[in-house]
Amino acid sequence: MMSGRPIAGSTHPMHQDARRPIHNSPLTARRSSLIAHRSPLTAHSSQLTAHCSQLTAHNSLLTTHSSLLTAHCSLLITHRSLLTTHHSQLTTHCSLLTAHRSPLIAHHSLLTAHSSPLTWDSSGNAPHPTWRAHLAAINADASSGYMANWHALFHESFLERDLFAAVYRRMLRLAQQMPEERGLIHNDLWWFNIIAERERITGVIDWANALYGDPLYDIARISWGSACPGIWYDDGAALLRARFGALPAYDLRLACYACHIGLDDLRYFAKAGLRAEYDFFRARLLALLADEPPG
Repeated sequence: MMSGRPIAGSTHPMHQDARRPIHNSPLTARRSSLIAHRSPLTAHSSQLTAHCSQLTAHNSLLTTHSSLLTAHCSLLITHRSLLTTHHSQLTTHCSLLTAHRSPLIAHHSLLTAHSSPLTWDSSGNAPHPTWRAHLAAINADASSGYMANWHALFHESFLERDLFAAVYRRMLRLAQQMPEERGLIHNDLWWFNIIAERERITGVIDWANALYGDPLYDIARISWGSACPGIWYDDGAALLRARFGALPAYDLRLACYACHIGLDDLRYFAKAGLRAEYDFFRARLLALLADEPPG
């Protein structure tokens, strides 16, 4: 019976291969080399993937920044248009102010050079015993000063006697209800005579035409002048009403003093030959007469 051990001296190939030592083939060596290089490549691949993610994030940020810059450019263009519009408006306002400045400066210079006879004299005495008497004296001819012999203007200029008389009659009716309250009145209170720092008044100059009477007269003069382009700002009368409208008989007093101031404007602009300014205040006085209640 045969055993499973190899036969001594056998030359069978299977028996010979079993005894031959095993050697690494070239393919095995290459495989090991490839495996050795695979790890760094895998690491590089991971780094590249990370770099790609960072680049994608940077690209998103750049896209966002680009959108923001586009929005900012649009805002700047809008602001530029607004600034251009505001500049044009300011240029227009400056032109209006320049156009009105010359006649107003002339008015101011004439009033300064020829002080009003209706103020105090050198001894401190005023020409009228009451405030109502001062209002009524607007119709009296003057013997000195810039408005001396102004009644001649009814014949020598475009000053209208009928209009002057109608406004004067209305003023006299209202003057009967005016208070005899006394206080210091500047009587030429407009922006050329007011010194201010931002929104705070720091001084008032040029008191040559000062009076002693109803302090609301200055408010009436500002309210009257607020409708003249380039002198005060829009809605000046509304602002004054909001501040002083609760004073007794505010509307009645302003109506009376508007007549008085308007009459002075008519004769002054007729004397100065300023027809456009005369027509402007003439229209305002006609509107006052139209608003008068009947009776």
